[in-house]
Formats: sequence, C-alpha cells, structure tokens
Amino acid sequence: LVTDSITEKPLDYFSFFSGCIAIFLHIGIYYIVLTPLLPAFRRRFSARTCAMLGLLPNYLYLTMFDFMAAPTPLLVIPISLAILRTLIVIWAIGFAAVLGWHLISHLRFRRQLLREATEITDPTTLELWQKELEFAGLKKKKYRLVRSPATQTPLSIGFFQRSIRVVLPHRCYTPEDLALILRHEIIHIGREDSVTKFFLVFCTAM
Repeated sequence: LVTDSITEKPLDYFSFFSGCIAIFLHIGIYYIVLTPLLPAFRRRFSARTCAMLGLLPNYLYLTMFDFMAAPTPLLVIPISLAILRTLIVIWAIGFAAVLGWHLISHLRFRRQLLREATEITDPTTLELWQKELEFAGLKKKKYRLVRSPATQTPLSIGFFQRSIRVVLPHRCYTPEDLALILRHEIIHIGREDSVTKFFLVFCTAM
C-alpha cells in the first residue's frame, strides 16, 4: 500500500502498476528455471508439451488469480511518493531504451539485408512461389520474393503486409528443397510470427 505523505490517503492508481510488476516478476522467475531445462525436456517430451510449459504461467494467472482480492504482503516497505515516482521514471527510461535498441537493431539489419537485394524474376521460381501461396490460401497476397547477398539462409522479414519480404540467398536449390523453403517462410507469414516476436521484445522491455 502506497500513501501520500501529505494526505495519508491510499493511492489506488498505483495498484495496476504494482500488479504488473508482480506478474512479470513471477513469470520471469518461472522462465529462468524453465529455460535451462528445456533442452532436456525436448529430448523426452513432444514439441506441443514443451510449448504448453511456456504457456502454463499465463494460463494459471488468467484462470486462478483473483483480481478482486488483494493478497496479504509478506513484507511492507514504506516509501514516499517522490521516491516511487523516481523509480517509475527510471523504469520508463529503461523500458524505452531496451525497446528502442531492439527496434533500431532490427531496422539496421533490415536495411543491410535489403540494400543490395534484387527482385526474383526467374519464371520457374515465381511459378513455384505462386503455387505455394495458393496452397496456403494466400494467393491474393502480393508478398515480394527477393534475393540478397547479405544472408546465407532463407528468411522472411517485415511487420506490415506491404513491407514483408521473403529473402533467399544466392544459392542453387532443387525444386523440392525450394518448395519446402518457400512453404516454411509462408507459414511464418501466415502465423504472423513477426507480430509474436515484437510482442516478446515488448515483454522483454517491460
């Protein structure tokens, strides 16, 4: 409970902020324990089971946490409103710095990747590309397929639909390999994995 040193009245508008800190702290401790154990779990359990382990704390908070009842604190540290505001400012600066660093790093990587990229015009590759798009139900989407010397492995990049690029390295692939590569990248696009990655970066910054 935080009180103003002047009015001695509870400041309820900090409850949401403190609740977020508690949730991120608990989930963070869970992942610190889970992460080093995942390699062993992947050898013994299925990928779906391991994915469920990652979702477990979120599920527990949504289904078992009573948001209407305030838990009894184990330790109460009284601090002034001025100190609390200073801590919030420090946290906000750290949040903006981490999020900004990730965004700038991504934009620099994208610029380097696409600076010398060229549009793929090979009819065989484009025909295979369209076939895979239709197979995935994305035939009306106009994603761009390019080739870049700045990568050694195929990848997709872009957050918005118009900015998405599927980038291939300067390598020769068999039609079977190329079909699997394109299908793999189309699955990333269809699942909107770029949005998921941005959300994870946002959580990291938080």
